[in-house]
Amino acid sequence: MRRPRLVVVVLLSPVALLLAQCSTGTPEAATTRACERAQDLATALASLDETIGEGAPLADVQDAAQRAGDAQDALDDAAGDLARDRVDAVDAAWERVDDGIDALADDAAVTAGADRLQEDVAVVEEARVDLVAELGC
Repeated sequence: MRRPRLVVVVLLSPVALLLAQCSTGTPEAATTRACERAQDLATALASLDETIGEGAPLADVQDAAQRAGDAQDALDDAAGDLARDRVDAVDAAWERVDDGIDALADDAAVTAGADRLQEDVAVVEEARVDLVAELGC
């Protein structure tokens, strides 16, 4: 009775290894995913930058910031193991934007602090560009 189980294990082991290899992907695939997420962040940051401005509704700025934050999180997940120092720089720059959004007064429009937020968004974009350069996108 033990022989059939051994045969099944021996036959299925290469299949299991092949499936495990496919699920982890190649370094090239991981870099491609990270580059795609970096582009998603660039798009979200551009949208956030456009939304911030004199008289911009607070709810619109918060929504754009949420989308940019989600894109930043996805980039962190995709690129974290590939370029940790650069990802940490993006994270640190994003924290300044996130703190700035949180500090906005709960009024209907973003007036005070708009210039500072746009500067902080530009810092995130610079860190993102440095990450993209390191990844070779």
